[in-house]
Amino acid sequence: MVHLFPSYSLGFQYPKPRIPFSISSFRPANSLCQIVTTVLATAVYRVTLHPLANIPGPRLWAITRLPYFYNLAIGCLHFRIHELHEQYGLVVRVAPGEITLIKYIDQFISCLRERSSKPIKLNEWYSFLVFDIMGDIIFGESFDSLETGQTSVSRLKLSL
Repeated sequence: MVHLFPSYSLGFQYPKPRIPFSISSFRPANSLCQIVTTVLATAVYRVTLHPLANIPGPRLWAITRLPYFYNLAIGCLHFRIHELHEQYGLVVRVAPGEITLIKYIDQFISCLRERSSKPIKLNEWYSFLVFDIMGDIIFGESFDSLETGQTSVSRLKLSL
């Protein structure tokens, strides 16, 4: 018998590869326990320790996005969010990392309706809306940009 690749032994042997786990050490019960523990720990975190934990809203919506996606899929998300605002107030947590604010949207629409007789620069009014929302979220008070029609930056320029 002729060997195409003769083996030369120089006294060196390759070590056998170590497999970190084998099929025989795999236990479905351990994996299931890990999955359940992870899901429960995530749920507890999102309800108690998450930065949005103090925002009112349904607990299930705060834990998972499944109710949000379900209502979106059946086409009634906007109705359901309206119901949640009626139940919980102006600010509602609708997903683990998402809130909705109805207060400024109503004010924004009424400001646009008041000025609808002449052309409106919507990009300015969207800026006013964002300024008021961010001021309320970050500093705890609105900049009243929607009421005055000016951002705080433009008011600061006028005061200088």
